[in-house]
Amino acid sequence: MGGATSSLAKSVSTPVKWLFSWNKTGDSCQDEAAIAQRFGATPFVHKRRGSMYMDEDGDLAHEFFEEVPIKHDGDQGHRYKMVKKNHHLVPQGDVELPHPRLHVDFPAVLCEVFTGK
Repeated sequence: MGGATSSLAKSVSTPVKWLFSWNKTGDSCQDEAAIAQRFGATPFVHKRRGSMYMDEDGDLAHEFFEEVPIKHDGDQGHRYKMVKKNHHLVPQGDVELPHPRLHVDFPAVLCEVFTGK
């Protein structure tokens, strides 16, 4: 049983050791291409889907609300309520990340916890 666990740990840690030694040359584009060639795809993510929307005025926000008057028979005061706006909104699209991140499905242990001396 111990042999199966150690071979599994070796198969997972070997690509990770190679992956984190890739940045020694300084040319990240060439090294990232080498990683993609070795693994079939690069484990790095450079863009994410934006979570905000743009309205007709060009404002960018997560939610938009509109002030709508409430009309009652015999009501002389001016009362308003806020209604969430769901129409005429355009999604933000892809957003460039400030630095590359690892993909969620990247199957590797990224850090080890050492206890003791």
